[in-house]
Amino acid sequence: MRRDGGAQPLAPGGVLGGSQAGGRLLYRLNGDPGRPFALSARISAPLRGPGAEAAFGFDWRPVARLPVHLLVERRQELDGGRSAFAAVIHGGGSIDLPAGARLDAYAQVGAAGLRSRDLFADGAVRVGLRLGPAEIGGGAWGAAQPGAARLDAGPQVSLPLPVAGANLRLSADWRFRLAGDTRPMSGPALTIGADF
Repeated sequence: MRRDGGAQPLAPGGVLGGSQAGGRLLYRLNGDPGRPFALSARISAPLRGPGAEAAFGFDWRPVARLPVHLLVERRQELDGGRSAFAAVIHGGGSIDLPAGARLDAYAQVGAAGLRSRDLFADGAVRVGLRLGPAEIGGGAWGAAQPGAARLDAGPQVSLPLPVAGANLRLSADWRFRLAGDTRPMSGPALTIGADF
């Protein structure tokens, strides 16, 4: 994700968002695709400044018909931030709408730390209409953590990029800050995402 500003896990100083990069790997340990229990490993870092972290844990979807997962992980700061255990409930999915539109949504809520707990939450909802290879629509994004919270909304254009063996998508947004006083201000956001 590319965005003016900085990013740091559970960041002080009123910063929430900013340019960052990351990746996550899941390795399923059981044979039930509807209720997967998997090892989880991820890494994330802002493009500028401190705040990189790695995390290892377990991700479980307890109910096959519900797209909700329980994640327990150890977060380890790499160059600033906080190392702690965390428990997270997260989920999301897509729904086809009339006229070829689609709704995508995700949310997560969790706590980091055994003795001194920090609560956090974030989520997004987006509606897009396919026009040729692109999807044009809009969305809303929100997040909250100790000392920082914000709500953004705005238009979005996304385009799949043909890459062998992977689903790669480029999304461009203009996010208007509707609530909260954290940095960055309203402005563009560019996201490149892939799964394989």
